[in-house]
Amino acid sequence: MSKARKPNTWSEQAAIAWIRTRDEKFAREASGDTDVKLDVKLAIWETAGKSLHNYKLTAARDALDVKVGEGSVRKFRGDYWVEDVVRVFPRVPASLAEVHDMQTDTSKAVKGWRPKRGHKLTAREYAVFQVLNELWPGGQLDHTAAARNRLINQLLSKRSESIVTPRTIQRTLKKIRFG
Repeated sequence: MSKARKPNTWSEQAAIAWIRTRDEKFAREASGDTDVKLDVKLAIWETAGKSLHNYKLTAARDALDVKVGEGSVRKFRGDYWVEDVVRVFPRVPASLAEVHDMQTDTSKAVKGWRPKRGHKLTAREYAVFQVLNELWPGGQLDHTAAARNRLINQLLSKRSESIVTPRTIQRTLKKIRFG
């Protein structure tokens, strides 16, 4: 019998270093760093004339948390899967035409319900969040509170998940935004 191998993972600091620099060697070296040490290294990186992506440290951490919450980036014992981080935050576009398309095509801008910055969703709130994205992808809640709550609980029941209280739905709505 073969022993299961640990997936190729990065620490949070290494994942943030990748998001900011898109340099694999730099990311691997930042693996054991503290936030302060990582900020110093990034400042040196930028002073050396190398470009940094627009994410600041907290914005990179928030982007990583959102991708984990969406299921785009998997975690293994607190670390992030390297291939998921690299896939979700790609190195460079394939061509200049692709860059132009990304800058001018607004149809690719995906809007939907998202957690507000600094708000963490509980498991039940996250289930409500997913249902809201499915039922009202355009962001328009055009029902009364009772009808909205009934629709949310009906969809949760169809998914074989437990129903939630109206208070849980209210808390979720306060912690999320559309855009």
